[in-house]
Amino acid sequence: MPLLLEREGELAELDAAIGRTCDATGGVVLIEGPAGIGKTRLLAEMRARARAVGVEVLTARGGELERGYAFGVVRQLLESSVARARPEDRRELLSGAAVLAEAVFSPSASTSPTGADTPEAVLHGLYWLVANLAERCPLLLVIDDVHWADGPSLRFLLYLARRLSGMPVTLALAVRSGEPSAQPELLQALRLEADPPALKPDALSAQGTWMLTAARLGQDVPEALAHACHDATRGNPFLVIELLHRLHGAPADTDPAAVGRMASERMAAEILLRIGRAGASAFALVRAASVLGNSAAVETAAALAGLECTAATELADALARTEILEPIQPPSRSLRFVHPLVRTAVYEDMPRSERGRLHARAAQLLAHGRAGADAAAMHLLLTMPAGDVSTVELLRKAARGAIGRGAPDTALEFLRRAEREPPPEASRPALLLELGAAAWRTGQPEGIDLLREAFRLAAGQPARALTGIELSFALGVSRSHSAEVIPVLERAREGLRDDDLRTLLDARTVTFANCLPAARAQLSAQLLAARAAIEGPPSDARLALLSAIAADLAFGGAVSADAARLAERALAGGQLMRRDIATESDFAMSAVWLLIHSGRLRVAKHHLDDGIAHARTRGSPFAVARISAIRALVYWRLGELQTVESDAETALSVAAAWGMPHAISTALLAGVRIERGDLDAARSTLSALDMDPAMLEVSLNQLVREVRAALLSAAGEPRAALTELLAYAHWEQRSGIGSGLVPVAWRSPAALAHLQLGETDAARELATCEVQLARRFGAAPRLGAALRALGMVQGGTRGLASLEEAVSVLEGSAARLEHARALVGLGAMLRRSGRRTTAKDRLRLGMDLAHRCGATALVETAAAELRLGGARPRRIDVTGRGSLTPSERRVTDLATEGMSNKEIAQALFVTLRTVEMHLSNAYRKLDISSRDQLPAALSMN
Repeated sequence: MPLLLEREGELAELDAAIGRTCDATGGVVLIEGPAGIGKTRLLAEMRARARAVGVEVLTARGGELERGYAFGVVRQLLESSVARARPEDRRELLSGAAVLAEAVFSPSASTSPTGADTPEAVLHGLYWLVANLAERCPLLLVIDDVHWADGPSLRFLLYLARRLSGMPVTLALAVRSGEPSAQPELLQALRLEADPPALKPDALSAQGTWMLTAARLGQDVPEALAHACHDATRGNPFLVIELLHRLHGAPADTDPAAVGRMASERMAAEILLRIGRAGASAFALVRAASVLGNSAAVETAAALAGLECTAATELADALARTEILEPIQPPSRSLRFVHPLVRTAVYEDMPRSERGRLHARAAQLLAHGRAGADAAAMHLLLTMPAGDVSTVELLRKAARGAIGRGAPDTALEFLRRAEREPPPEASRPALLLELGAAAWRTGQPEGIDLLREAFRLAAGQPARALTGIELSFALGVSRSHSAEVIPVLERAREGLRDDDLRTLLDARTVTFANCLPAARAQLSAQLLAARAAIEGPPSDARLALLSAIAADLAFGGAVSADAARLAERALAGGQLMRRDIATESDFAMSAVWLLIHSGRLRVAKHHLDDGIAHARTRGSPFAVARISAIRALVYWRLGELQTVESDAETALSVAAAWGMPHAISTALLAGVRIERGDLDAARSTLSALDMDPAMLEVSLNQLVREVRAALLSAAGEPRAALTELLAYAHWEQRSGIGSGLVPVAWRSPAALAHLQLGETDAARELATCEVQLARRFGAAPRLGAALRALGMVQGGTRGLASLEEAVSVLEGSAARLEHARALVGLGAMLRRSGRRTTAKDRLRLGMDLAHRCGATALVETAAAELRLGGARPRRIDVTGRGSLTPSERRVTDLATEGMSNKEIAQALFVTLRTVEMHLSNAYRKLDISSRDQLPAALSMN
């Protein structure tokens, strides 16, 4: 191994990092510098030192030509540990959430463009695979030339780097400065995770160059010659060594002045000369190896070079002795160049046509080997289009595999190359569907246009129906193109004989109309036909339609109990929820939303709990976030404000990590802060919500308007609150709904705003109308809220009667916070009417219930009323369960369900150390010392 000179500072840092690994305080070490400065040599020394103290070392290397190989670096790094493991050890390594990583190492991973495992799930699985490996012993993950890593691998390295705290794992990376990366923003983010900041080895000093020269050429080398070598190479260790190769056979009295002329010639010439000395077959072998890239198997390189395997092995040994290749190491038997600059010299020496020919041949060899279609496709990216049908099909197969492994950006690159081939006209629509789906799901602006073109070209069925469904999702999500959705779905149905697919199209149509009710006016005849199709065996499509029709009937004025029964049929058994999670659909959520507005809060929560459990098992943070946001709405209606906050923050944490908006969660967090009387915090929360105006046309997002109005009313701005509520009322009118289910029962808060302004006639009219509508719809929470508003507007004996009825209606519901409001409102009115004893009972009950909900503002209102009535309100204890943060509450809730710390970490997509920290804090706040005491401590209200 070459001398390691003038690297004492860097070695001390590397030793410290190894020590931190052993102490379970891992992190990221990054070595950065120009080509040839010695980064690889430092990593090699770190590997040796780590192994000497019992640290397991796994290595990988990025390749300039391999950036299209999805998870290529990750597979180099981790695959051997999985592949070498005995069956029982493999099961243990891939246990729990780590099973989600299995697709990365499976050569047969494939899926349809619309049913992929999410990239996030794969990252989550890979993280837990590393965690499981680290349970055996401390782990050092070494990646050289990380600037050439493929995008999915870079994304995982960043994901891992941000979660290393408290793990016995260190990530050691080497980056060439000034070299462009396929994902520069990911590489820069990875740099920022390094601690200490990047190590940047200096060039050798003149003394260091002399020592290296003496070691190579002999101790009697003239000092002037060594100085000439330093001046010619500026102390770059690799260039010094290459120059010394040239000087090795030169006369002993070589003129130092000639050294500069030697160095000014291309170093590549010396490399090629050394290869040439081994013969023409050696050139063929190294050219094959340079095309195949890192870890090229000897057998594959030999086949590509047209050599016998035995001859190739002998040549490789000879080339290792001349420092072109590294010595072949079992069991991998792969060919590696001693430095990327050597590979570059060989690769760039070939004519472009020769490189293209070798890449095409490499693709053929790899397509039929263990590496599979994606390894072959990487080479096809480097060939010229030729209209080859087999090339198109291989690229499409590789794209499906990349999606199955959670690498849609890689799939997109393969599919774009397939389009350039180009495909035969007959298969072009299918390719455009795959390309458009991959593009819009990765946020590429051309995705919708590609899907439109695929839809236009899809002449036959069922291809047109399948393409139409995919296009409708893309158009619906964009909102700005939502007007196109219904015409697309209608065109997709034409000539379709597949009953199941027709039912799914109907379900998609009705669900879209429920999200944007203004579209319902276009669909009256179709809705009638769809309602008739809900009976029959419970297929996925029929359950989806059942859910959609239930919500549509509720919007159209059906009694809540009738619509809810259909929704419960759709959700029974969890089949529809599981399909939604797998396909990122929203049919089950539509049914759950109906149950929430029908007052079936506990039933809705049950289905959402099951959905979150399944999404966690599947490792899908997006699904967990989406379901958590809706469950937060359930908890909001239940009046469990602390849990609202917990679920809303779960959803928003995923949104922040992956750049997705979540209006519902933000609005609910603001609502919680209003209930706690922290209006400034509520205002700040809502101000962070930068919504596209088109998003306020969506049914679910009307909650934003409801919370905005509540904030304005609480802040003493009833006129502004009315403006917000009337904006919602105009939306409701445009949507043609209002006689049944409504996203916001706006008349009750509007009546109270008019009451604040002294406009009693308008208040009475709105409150009376809302009571009538609520009685007809039959949802207890809505009726209770309407009766409370009417009672406050009426006042006197009639007002007391309405408030008494509100309390009675809400007593039998699960809506605890609304019940508390009615009790406090009734108590206040009883006090004003002089019935102090009864008033105290109602106020104390309301105050206690409000406290259990976490509604601080209502607690204070009740306390003030009690004082006015001559009573002394009891002191509210704000320690214990109520003092837990949302994150602590999430962790403790799962702990009480019997989950281990590791299972909790996997379920919440956080690190084990984070779970341990939250549990420790919770124990302190609850004044307990063990997990066994949690259920009792949390059940105390």
